[in-house]
Amino acid sequence: MSKDMLRPQCYLISLAPVPSRIRVVTSALNSGLACSVLLTLGCGSPSEPSLSSPSPTAALSVTIDGGELTAIQAISVVTFDASQSTGSALRYRISFGDGVSADHAFATHVFAMGRATYKSQLTVTDPLGRIATTTADVGVASAVGSWTSRSYIPRLDRYETYQLSVQNHVGSTFSGTYYSDGQPAPFTGEVLPNRGLFIALNDGTMTFDGRWPNGFDSPAFSFKAMVSGGAADGTVQRFDSLYVHYDR
Repeated sequence: MSKDMLRPQCYLISLAPVPSRIRVVTSALNSGLACSVLLTLGCGSPSEPSLSSPSPTAALSVTIDGGELTAIQAISVVTFDASQSTGSALRYRISFGDGVSADHAFATHVFAMGRATYKSQLTVTDPLGRIATTTADVGVASAVGSWTSRSYIPRLDRYETYQLSVQNHVGSTFSGTYYSDGQPAPFTGEVLPNRGLFIALNDGTMTFDGRWPNGFDSPAFSFKAMVSGGAADGTVQRFDSLYVHYDR
């Protein structure tokens, strides 16, 4: 090292990027003058993946109303969890299958329309542009269909058959016709939180209270309701669907 290099001076050093990070320390001492240079060389953030790192993987779990099999139109909360996906600094896109999406690893969604199976898709992308996807099906039921109950009524000493035929379900409300011994009576109803429902005949003579702990079962193939009015007054009746009312 020459004497000129040990004099107090400023130097401009131009360095080309290198693929690894290097610390270089040099010092010189001359007549009590100490000089030191600390260089940190490298490219990118240490948290960003390199081309040699594993490609990302996508993992999506779906939970309906805390663990049920089928969602109910307009009331069921469906939870999407992509946190088990692997990769560094991932970007998330969850498409629920009904035209709505979220850009988070965790999202909840309520499906506005039933009688369908929605194919939800998760897409994860890392900073290098590498992509991984996976899908999950979500079955969503509506109240539309025929629901029938047949039970023994002790005070009548006979079996009674009741049928609720739902013709229209928009949003959370629905309407249809109630049949008892073949006699029709129109009704209106509403699906409620916690997989519940409430039905009232338009003439005010009967109600069917399917609020919790009654309501739809896990696959939405049946529901239970407390009956007020009519021969089954004060009893809890189970109504079963006559057909699978959503597309698997």
